[in-house]
Amino acid sequence: MGGRTLGPAPEMAGAVGAAVLLLVIGVATSPRPLMSFLLLVGAGGVYAVLVACAQLIRMAARRVASRTRGMSRLLWSNLGGANSLAPQIAPALGLGLALLVLVASVQDNLLRQIGETAPQTAPALVFSQIANREAAAFDQLLSEQGVEISDPETYQRVPTLLARIVSINGVEIEEEDVSESERWVIGREVNVTYLDEQPDDVELQSGEWWPADYDGSLLVSVEQGVAEGLKVDVGDRIAFRISGRTVESRMSSVRRVDWGGFGVNRPFVFSPGQLSAANPQHFAIAQAPVEREAAIINAVGAAFPEVIVFQTREALATARRVVGDISIAVNAIAGVVTIAGLLVLLGALATIARKRKVESAILKTIGATRPRLLGLYAIELGLAGAAAALVGVVVGVGAALPVVVVVFEATWSWPILPVAVITTGSILVCAVGGAIIGAALLAQRPMQALRTA
Repeated sequence: MGGRTLGPAPEMAGAVGAAVLLLVIGVATSPRPLMSFLLLVGAGGVYAVLVACAQLIRMAARRVASRTRGMSRLLWSNLGGANSLAPQIAPALGLGLALLVLVASVQDNLLRQIGETAPQTAPALVFSQIANREAAAFDQLLSEQGVEISDPETYQRVPTLLARIVSINGVEIEEEDVSESERWVIGREVNVTYLDEQPDDVELQSGEWWPADYDGSLLVSVEQGVAEGLKVDVGDRIAFRISGRTVESRMSSVRRVDWGGFGVNRPFVFSPGQLSAANPQHFAIAQAPVEREAAIINAVGAAFPEVIVFQTREALATARRVVGDISIAVNAIAGVVTIAGLLVLLGALATIARKRKVESAILKTIGATRPRLLGLYAIELGLAGAAAALVGVVVGVGAALPVVVVVFEATWSWPILPVAVITTGSILVCAVGGAIIGAALLAQRPMQALRTA
């Protein structure tokens, strides 16, 4: 007696068991188990979406087939029939393509931000630890070096102090009461400043700026994200520890800050008066031509040796290299996922070649030409690949958008070229696979194929 062949149920149980085991191992060995678990669950959800999309593709193909004739009807019937490749290709390639599109979209936006947008908006030179008594002389030196100090788009200088939040409305602040993204402003000292007039680039979301000649109790303007993280609004009382003293301020406004723009951005900006007696150091930023940077740095170093100068161009170039290096590693991981999908696709191609053997023999017998058969299978798999690419692009771009805008707080731009390359490549791979199937089927004689079917 021959051995019994295992049915699909044990194989399915084994696959599910292996998936659960991999999930447990991945979460247990991760330094951040919760994040790893959520990522794996998200991947599983994307896979389920891809499977559902494959079924929708089959349903749509069956509807199209009912309205066509000839080879077109056969093409759409194959795509929507029981032996359709859509259920194999969409999940196998779609997940890898979604990851590739996600990585490519984030990489393209960040590299553009670092390489193009930031150099145009960020200051070329940053100066810190300028003594209060030497602030006017420092301005004069930069003016002599060709910096237009009267233009706020090329030069800004503000006093800077270190402040630490003590309490809000008389209640001591607790870390768990602050959203995780804004906890950087609590439990440590942060740089703050005080200004009299409202700068032109400051956009108030709510509240009002204090008058230019204001000399009353201490007021503070809070950056929008920090205000949301601290759960404070106009009128709330916020106490700070500044220069060894605890001072209480009243929140007068919420303002929007473009952290990537040219400006002296601080989470907290105070009204003048009380803090001016703290003898603060000053912080300055300047735009200058590349060829003038070295001369400005040398002049500042000679006249004010205690001033620290930072060149942002070199930092941006380093950041671009680091992002590029990281993206290579992440792209490699995405590539592995895509290659795994291609291996599944190759297995599906071998299976479909056996199932289409009779079909191709009959078509050859009734007079179908070699170019027609090659085109039939190439277009069928190309359409399945296009559907997988479309779903992958939608999922990948949908996941990349919040990463770029929310996590990195960068400006989003559509990564047309990377997405076009990934999409075109996936369609071509599937179409070539279909042509290979057609060539293999054409190599068999019709009678031989029918006898062994």
